[in-house]
Amino acid sequence: MRNTAKSYRSLAALAACATFASSCSNSPDFHADRDLALSVQSAQARYTPTSPQSASRITLTQSDPTLDFPDDRMIELEAMAGPTAYDSSTDPPLAPDLTGESNPARRISLQSAVASAIENNLDAEFARITPAITEQEIIRADAVFDWTLFANYAFSKTDQPRSVPVVGGIPISAGAALRTQNQYTAGLTKRTTTGGQFTFSQQHINADDNSPGTAFAPDPSNQINLVLALDQPLLRGFGKDINLAQVDLSKNANTDAVYQLKSTLINVVTATESAYWSLVLRERSLRIQQRLVERGIETRDVLQSRANFDAKPSELSDAIATVESRKANVIRAERDLRKASDQLKQIINAPDFTVADETLLLPESIAADEPISYALVDTITTALAQRPEVARALLSIDDAAIRQTVADNAKLPILDLGLQMSFAGLNESVSDSYDDVSDSRFVDYLVSLRFEHPLGNRAAEAGASQARLNRARAATDYHRVVQLVVLDVKTALRDVDAAYRLIQQTRTARLAAAENLRTLLVQERLIQSLTPDFLDLKFRRQESLAISEIQEASAIVDYNTSLSRLNAATGTSLSRNSIDFQDPPGTPRALTR
Repeated sequence: MRNTAKSYRSLAALAACATFASSCSNSPDFHADRDLALSVQSAQARYTPTSPQSASRITLTQSDPTLDFPDDRMIELEAMAGPTAYDSSTDPPLAPDLTGESNPARRISLQSAVASAIENNLDAEFARITPAITEQEIIRADAVFDWTLFANYAFSKTDQPRSVPVVGGIPISAGAALRTQNQYTAGLTKRTTTGGQFTFSQQHINADDNSPGTAFAPDPSNQINLVLALDQPLLRGFGKDINLAQVDLSKNANTDAVYQLKSTLINVVTATESAYWSLVLRERSLRIQQRLVERGIETRDVLQSRANFDAKPSELSDAIATVESRKANVIRAERDLRKASDQLKQIINAPDFTVADETLLLPESIAADEPISYALVDTITTALAQRPEVARALLSIDDAAIRQTVADNAKLPILDLGLQMSFAGLNESVSDSYDDVSDSRFVDYLVSLRFEHPLGNRAAEAGASQARLNRARAATDYHRVVQLVVLDVKTALRDVDAAYRLIQQTRTARLAAAENLRTLLVQERLIQSLTPDFLDLKFRRQESLAISEIQEASAIVDYNTSLSRLNAATGTSLSRNSIDFQDPPGTPRALTR
């Protein structure tokens, strides 16, 4: 009997080899990764302003008003036109909708619209599913390292003639081989993170030899084989970085999907706010057009009352044509209001009023016209930290770094180590065969090495060069993304500044137009006859006031829309709407080595 303790020491040595292989990694020199990290840092430093003025906080300002009316006059002018000149507690009169009914309108706040869009928007729902899909890809990639159970069964029956050696004219064996065999194999195998394959298997062979003229002992026989095997690459395919590459790429894909979801949600919030402020403008334009019709009807009625005195038929016809033209503008304004309502319904996708529903949505929130303050360097820094596009560009660099590591490893020769130890037992009964195995009576060892390397190695060298170029391209794309983010921030800030200053300019123009019409109405009460020139002037001043009102409303809406776009440019649209979105933790792996 062989030494059992020696056999167990051999088994422990094989297990130690497997453990050593699992703990080793052929990590390459990562100076390139540190250089890449410095390149990323330099990109942010290059496109972030460093002047002291850029760190100063600036509050938006408007030019001083050129009109200086007394308080009582200002109250009168604000009542004639402007944001406070209309009763927002009542809905504007509307024609029947597509159902032929006059369904009541429904007021909705901006906060409710944004909340509904985040929860129900179909683009957001589509993007929300993608991270769940990519998360399953992580599981699939990691599942290759799970233990695998295998089992095989084979039955064979041999009945073959065979040549018989003859010694001294006497045959010494039978001329036929007759054997029946059942073979069972079962075991566990596992791929290691270092690239190896560990296998533990048990084989049971039950044989019954009935060859004529031949006797075997034992017969029938039961043979038990226990095999421990480790196949481990030592160069190409060795190391955790290589064998976990697909897992890391899948994790990056999942993180990228989360950032894509964030980008989609920011776009949804921005689209919702833009549609909401467009609805505000459409309602204000409708009210302005309706009041313009009312003023035109008053002038027309005055002319009709004076038709028998000094009003000429041509003057009355001009007044009627003007009123009808204004009524046509009301129809257009109502159409645009309903279209804006449908557009908002399509974005927020609320279950209680879908696009098919004819309920008219009207805004409840008031457009802000208060100034904001900002510091250019802080705004840009926030954008670089919050914009999902920047994070996705970093992930692209990390993906390229992982693929470069794999490509560099592929240049190495194949040098595979094979280790195998088997314990065997053969006896008439299965239990006795297991006793042989437990006593380590029969132990086999196998050590093998396999080497392979293509001459010239051109394919692997080309693959490594391609991976390095892709990594350089990813780094360049990161610079491009940072540059575009900074440009977006500056463009958004300029739009906010211009829109805020336009509010004052259009407000002054509206007050001047209101004063012109008020003066004309005073003159109308003092004169006894209406000349064609006077009536034409009155109509033109009414229209001038309406145009200036719409321009002021457009300026206020543009200011609020530009604020929404500024939030999108800085990546803060979600937090400013109290939407809690947790960015994926951690830093791209290849940039932290």
